Amino acid sequence: MHGSEHTGSSQVRYVNMERNEMNIALIARKARVSTATVSRTLNHSPLVREKTAVRVRKVIEDLGYIPNGSARSLSSGRSNLLGVIISDITNPFFPDLISSFERLSAEQSYEVIFANTNYDPERLEHALLRMMQRRVDGIALMTSEMHEPALAMLKKQKIPTVTLQHRIEESDFNTVRVDHRIGIRKAVQHLVELGHSNIAFISGPGALWSANQRRDFVLAELAHNKLKVAPSCLIEGNHRVDGGVAAMKTLLALKDRPTAILCSNDLTALGALKTIHEANLEVPRDFSLVGFDDIDMVSLMHPALTTVRIPRSEIAAEALTMLLAAMSGLTPRMQETTIETRLVIRQSTGAPGKKHKK
Repeated sequence: MHGSEHTGSSQVRYVNMERNEMNIALIARKARVSTATVSRTLNHSPLVREKTAVRVRKVIEDLGYIPNGSARSLSSGRSNLLGVIISDITNPFFPDLISSFERLSAEQSYEVIFANTNYDPERLEHALLRMMQRRVDGIALMTSEMHEPALAMLKKQKIPTVTLQHRIEESDFNTVRVDHRIGIRKAVQHLVELGHSNIAFISGPGALWSANQRRDFVLAELAHNKLKVAPSCLIEGNHRVDGGVAAMKTLLALKDRPTAILCSNDLTALGALKTIHEANLEVPRDFSLVGFDDIDMVSLMHPALTTVRIPRSEIAAEALTMLLAAMSGLTPRMQETTIETRLVIRQSTGAPGKKHKK
């Protein structure tokens, strides 16, 4: 039974390839070029002169020919597919990242498929297996979490890969690092200059290395300014709105409330803002609020959120550039690039205990 199924699959594949070759031969005849030239044109090879490529594409259009992608990938060893894996599709930060990556990939004639781990390292391995089954040419691992068995599998399969914020110093993958420290330093300095000394921090999940890094940078910058977060004002969130709501309720219950709150991401800040408003308090009169990411919606909030901006389009551009270079074999060793963050000051921060001037 298994033998017959395998044979049938091979026959279908052979027929598809045969039809593809017949169509290419017809195009070559009508365009008065070789079949090799048609194949190169279909694969966007720079070896074909533009005048010739235009003539071939015109014949393809006239014939209404649609290339068989599976057959082309079998013959060329390329699928022209790139995989992108993200942490949370509900967080606007990641769809923005995918959108930029997909647009730039399309300019290079690549299609993009993506998967969402929901911050679960175990799901990363399943996502990678699905992408390997689709024969992707490269993978952009744009997640906050890492899973060592999954990374080991990628290394073994020798699939060109670029990671975001990979924590391993001697990495086997190209890496785009985000310099959180610069933006966090500016955020802490901004609050200190406004007069805040009782500052709370709502962190991301403790299981995420990137969230712990942001927390460590916040504590280090506060210490640099001779400030210390009280244990009751250092609360773990989940990088989602409901986590911000829960954390802010805890802060509101304190006898000695903070005057300013730093959040590990913008969704956390949105949850905190919602809770503050529901308690009939105001930002920034009663609390100054600072987020992290600068997702599009926070500039439309009332008040608009002061936040640390991570440029998603730059991350996407750097990740794709590094991935294409790895796929072409142009990088003899692993590469690393750093993206800087910056503070965007809006209306959610002001002096403690004073109504913010609009």
